[in-house]
Amino acid sequence: MISTAWAQTADIAAGPGGMLGGFLPIAIVMIIFFFLILRPQEKRRKEHQEMTTALRRGDAVVTAGGLHGTVSKIIDDDVVEIEISAGVNVQINRFSVTQLKEKGQPATKSKKTPAKKASAKKPLRTKKNK
Repeated sequence: MISTAWAQTADIAAGPGGMLGGFLPIAIVMIIFFFLILRPQEKRRKEHQEMTTALRRGDAVVTAGGLHGTVSKIIDDDVVEIEISAGVNVQINRFSVTQLKEKGQPATKSKKTPAKKASAKKPLRTKKNK
């Protein structure tokens, strides 16, 4: 009876598909993982690195901490000085710049144009106004 059990165990291990059948699902999961997670992340990292290496004086930027400012000086390969307000300069790590705004855009929140005033309407004529 024991020898029969050993024979059945050997047949189950060499079952249909063999080693390829067990490896195929793992390979499919790895391919999906690569195309959905790793490849887009690598693309974003490369774009961010290109953006930070292309920083120039006068560029309007946004930092990881949410500060809006203008690059006033490139101090080192890793350090940039930004002006966040008139006369207020801050030195930050170059890679903490998360967004590069267009050069024409202001570094701080722009003032909204005032809403158009409602046209002055003539008062309705009532019996008292006549």
